[in-house]
Amino acid sequence: MGDAASNNENSIPQDFKILGLSTLELGFLGVFWTTVILFFTFVEVNWLDLTVVVVTVNSLSWLLSKLPFLMSTAILVGSLIGAFVFRETLAKYIILILKKIMRGRR
Repeated sequence: MGDAASNNENSIPQDFKILGLSTLELGFLGVFWTTVILFFTFVEVNWLDLTVVVVTVNSLSWLLSKLPFLMSTAILVGSLIGAFVFRETLAKYIILILKKIMRGRR
């Protein structure tokens, strides 16, 4: 009988759990987002007047303009590091390929 009582007290029906949130948490989130939406409905915020937003947008724009160069450099450096780490294996395959080419010319 103690087991049944403890199960009833600790269990919450699955109908009342949405997205793994309790009723209190879900209610709080609903009130919070409703308040945020109402705030931005009545208060006009010009995001481009904020220095932080302007600096972030300019920085991202500069970074995206340099992205092809950065990615090419990263691929080149990665290839060089990979060739150095696996130099023995690469050497074996190159020698094997050269032997097959030279054997075909005889």
